[in-house]
Amino acid sequence: MGDLQAVKDALRILTDVYDNELNALIQAAADDLEASGADSFDSRRLTAVKLYCAAYFGANADGAMVKAYEDYKKSLRIEAGNIGV
Repeated sequence: MGDLQAVKDALRILTDVYDNELNALIQAAADDLEASGADSFDSRRLTAVKLYCAAYFGANADGAMVKAYEDYKKSLRIEAGNIGV
């Protein structure tokens, strides 16, 4: 299963109408993770991408989900030894 389908499943989206927006969010999440030194290529990366998409999908950012994403990203940075980045 690709990232798009995993995100759609996590957000309970059954239609393809939002695929362009979701693909843009997936790319933005990947870019943010890489820039912060928190990028990894396993299930933790996909979890971070899902959190990012849940936080920023739609018209308004969800503050609680944004915090959850930032906290998770920080834990990935610590794990990767990139906390000073």
